[in-house]
Amino acid sequence: MGRVILFGLDGGTYTVLDSLIDRGVMPFLGRFMKSGVRGVLQSTTPPLTPPAWCSLVTGRSPGNHGITGFFQYESERSLVIEIVSATKLHAETLWSIVSRQGKRAGSLNFAVHHPAPRVDGYVIPGWVPWRWLKRLSHPKGLVERLNAEVPGFDVKALAMDFDEEKKSIAGEPVEDPEGWIALHIRRERQWFQVFEHQLKNDPCDLVGIVFDGVDKLQHLLWPYLDPSNSVDLGPDQDRIRSHCFNYFRQIDDFLERTVLMAGSEATVMVVSDHGFTGTSDILFINTWLESRGYLVWNEDAPFLPGGSQELETDFYKLSAFDMSRTRAFALTASSNGINIVVRGRKTEHGIAPDEYESFRNRLMNELLTDCVDPETGKPLIDKITPREEAFAGPYMGVAPDLT
Repeated sequence: MGRVILFGLDGGTYTVLDSLIDRGVMPFLGRFMKSGVRGVLQSTTPPLTPPAWCSLVTGRSPGNHGITGFFQYESERSLVIEIVSATKLHAETLWSIVSRQGKRAGSLNFAVHHPAPRVDGYVIPGWVPWRWLKRLSHPKGLVERLNAEVPGFDVKALAMDFDEEKKSIAGEPVEDPEGWIALHIRRERQWFQVFEHQLKNDPCDLVGIVFDGVDKLQHLLWPYLDPSNSVDLGPDQDRIRSHCFNYFRQIDDFLERTVLMAGSEATVMVVSDHGFTGTSDILFINTWLESRGYLVWNEDAPFLPGGSQELETDFYKLSAFDMSRTRAFALTASSNGINIVVRGRKTEHGIAPDEYESFRNRLMNELLTDCVDPETGKPLIDKITPREEAFAGPYMGVAPDLT
C-alpha cells in the first residue's frame, strides 16, 4: 500500500467548491472528485475548528478527546479560561498511532498540535505565532533546517498573525480585501513549499496538511463566494471576486501537484473540519441574556467602537461579567455555547446546585420561544443541545452547559 495523504481545507464546503469547479477555477478538483468518491459528513457539535480537526485526527468526540472549542475551562472545577492546546488533547492522534505501529508520520498546520507530539516523523503545528514555532515543532531543529533548505523560507509567513486573524473571529469589516486575500495566498504558498519539500526529502507513510485560508476568506468575503448571492456588491465586486478565485486556483494547483508527487499507489483524501454558510443577521446572545436578567456586565467592562461589548475579544478572561450576579453567559462570539454559573461548581456565586436542572430547562425553553426576531417575531434558535448530549464523555465538565 502506498502512502496516505490528508489534504485539509478548513471550512471547505461543496456550496463553494462545486461552484468554483463549474466556473473553471478548480478544474483538477473536479476531475479528482469524479475519479473517486465524495460525501457530506456530519461535523462536531458545535462545528468549530479545534474540536472538529481533533475529532478527525483522533476518531473521538469532543467529550472524549477533551477539546470543546477555541477556549475552555482549565478543568471542571476551575474558573480559569485558557486557549486550547495539545496539552488538553487526551486522545491518541493518527500521527502517534502510525508512529506506534512502526511507520512514519508528518503533520503540518493542524490546530491544537502545540506543543508538537513526539512521533517518528515531523510536526509543525498550526495556530501558533512565529516566535513560538521553532520551540513547538518536532523534531528539534526542524524549522532551522527548513530555513536552510527551502528557497525563500520565512517562518513569519508560515505562522499565525493573531492581530490579523482576530478580524475573522470578530467579524470586522474588510478595509483591504485584496491585502487579506494576498496574505493567505502567501501563507498557503509557504505551507505548500514546506509540504512539497518534506514529501521529497523526508518521506512518511502518513502526511497531513491544512490550508486554513479557505475558512478565513469565507468568514470575511462570503458574499463574493456564495453562488446564490444575487446582491450587487458594488463597483469592486468583480475585482475582489477575481482575487478570491486566484486563491482557490492556487489550492487547485497544490492538489494537482500533491497527487502527482504522491504517485499512483497513494491514497489522497481531501478533508474538512466543517462546512460554511452565510447569514444576514447577528444574534447578540449576551445582550439577550442581559435583557432577561441572567447576565450583569461589570461597570468597567470594555466597549468596542460603536458601543458593542459583544465583540470584545478578551471575554475569555471573564473580565466583562459581574460574576457575583451573573447566572448565564457566553464566552465568545464563536463559542455557540452558554455557560451556567452554579454555586460550588467553580465559584461561591450562582444558582443552587439543586436548581440546576429546572433553571437550565427554563433557559432552554425561553431561548427557543422568546429569543425572537424583533421585526418578524420568529424564533432565532431552533435547536439547543445540553452538554451531556453534545459533549458526553470524561471531559464534559469543561464544556458549555448549552450549545
